[in-house]
Amino acid sequence: MKDQTLDISEKFAELSKILKEQSEEIKQIKNNLNALIEQTKPKRMGAYLFPECGYEWMFVQIKLPAETWMRIKAGEHVKVAGNGWVPEEGVQPDPNDELFCWDSWEFKGGIGKPMSVYMKSPHNECDSEFAYEGVFREEFIEEFEDESILKVIEKTR
Repeated sequence: MKDQTLDISEKFAELSKILKEQSEEIKQIKNNLNALIEQTKPKRMGAYLFPECGYEWMFVQIKLPAETWMRIKAGEHVKVAGNGWVPEEGVQPDPNDELFCWDSWEFKGGIGKPMSVYMKSPHNECDSEFAYEGVFREEFIEEFEDESILKVIEKTR
């Protein structure tokens, strides 16, 4: 009986060792798979757009979040209200500024298709006009990795 108990204890120790080794292997495989998934996961790209609007409308630009940018790239007809514009680079647009204009963007089919940027002055109705009306070209686009929605999701966990 003593021999059987010793034999069972040895077998149990062997099985425990094998199980521990396999658990470590499984953990390593899982880590490798997760790393591979992260490497191949498509990045969420947003975009800055800088159309060539000429001297009168210099520095017209907009920052688009990934959701909006993906819709535009897919060729959807999309209208976007900008944050406003003033004719000075690096200055925060202020609706009280006499030169301030609201910017409205319209994309009619994606890259290579028509787009327009309409500027509307809250101070003078006569100062409203198109800053850009033409083809939406690749050179207007500067993509960036948009993780803003991911940060929101992380905060909710």
